[in-house]
Amino acid sequence: MNTKQTGAFIAALRKEKGMTQEQLAGSLYLSHTTVSKWERGLGFPDVSVIEPLAETLGVTVTELFRGQREADISSEGEQAARDALRLTKMTRRREKLLKWLAAFCLVLTAAGVLFFALWRSSLRLPDPPVRGTYQTDMTPGEDGVWQRDGAVLFTLSVQDWEDEHSFVLYAESTLLDSGSWEKPKPGYYLFHGEKTRFSAQLHRDGSLYLLLDGMDAPVCLTKRGVTPAYFPDYLPTGEYDGLLRPGS
Repeated sequence: MNTKQTGAFIAALRKEKGMTQEQLAGSLYLSHTTVSKWERGLGFPDVSVIEPLAETLGVTVTELFRGQREADISSEGEQAARDALRLTKMTRRREKLLKWLAAFCLVLTAAGVLFFALWRSSLRLPDPPVRGTYQTDMTPGEDGVWQRDGAVLFTLSVQDWEDEHSFVLYAESTLLDSGSWEKPKPGYYLFHGEKTRFSAQLHRDGSLYLLLDGMDAPVCLTKRGVTPAYFPDYLPTGEYDGLLRPGS
């Protein structure tokens, strides 16, 4: 198909009919700029308007494709051209439908992911109150003697009031550190002491997993009660040596 030849053919047929570009465009429910582009050879009519355009201009689909009048066009040839148009239309509709289905599936998947995330979030239970006293967990040994879960007996006292987020940490019978704490995310706490900083993970059973500098693995502190415990008779440590032992 030669767009220049077809465009000139459309322009000549339109003038033979005594129609303006606006009138031809109006009969096809198009803008006159679209007809102008056809006639200037800047584009070819879409398959959706080929048949109504040919009928309006009084030519066959085959003549419109070739851009000239033909005296010996068989009915079989014309029917083949129209069948090819219909097949192209069906293919385009199918492609458009597949695109819409793909977009719908994408939106549906995104909505499902969002709904699942919101559902999971709604099921999340709030963290239990962190206020209270925690101590190194103890496990019974084979000889019936309770053994510590770790080499050092830690006691962590945590206060959680509206205007006070404080803590005191003891190691054995020594005051190790004190300061404030913050909760950057659910179940996770950062403790800012005067001598060191450390973190703790809160579990559903209310225990805290404490991780200090120098530890290879966190130590479990079991919650002993909801009241913070302070021991005024515990000795303050000197310099904390970072090895979980009070310095001299």
